[in-house]
Amino acid sequence: MDLFPFIDELEEDEDIETIEEALPLLKEVAWNFEQDKPIINSNGTVEFVEGIEALKIWIYKAIKINRYEHEIYSWDYGCEINELIGESIYSRDHIELESQRYIEECLLINPYINSISFDEIRYENGIVKATFQVDSYYGEVDISV
Repeated sequence: MDLFPFIDELEEDEDIETIEEALPLLKEVAWNFEQDKPIINSNGTVEFVEGIEALKIWIYKAIKINRYEHEIYSWDYGCEINELIGESIYSRDHIELESQRYIEECLLINPYINSISFDEIRYENGIVKATFQVDSYYGEVDISV
């Protein structure tokens, strides 16, 4: 008898790849990162992107949105990195480690993201800068924020 009999076990032939194939194609509104606004066609409608480009936009928005601040988003969406702003009582190492944790928590809720590996995370003059790779359903993508 299983510890939790109400939870079905995966069939032997049903592996993780089968589950991943069930994910629909990721779509997002195309985004102009320099102007921080959506890209609008000449006819006045927004453009959409799919796949890895959509994932890049989702990552950008998820890190930028302050978690728990907007009722329109679920409590799982957004980043808590703003909690570190103005906290000069923390050491530089503490802020860098917490920033990494906040970014990981923010992004790993997305089922298209498998893992995150950080190259560098720095805290200087009140600004956190991070460079990392995201291993996703669509492949790897380099991110710098």
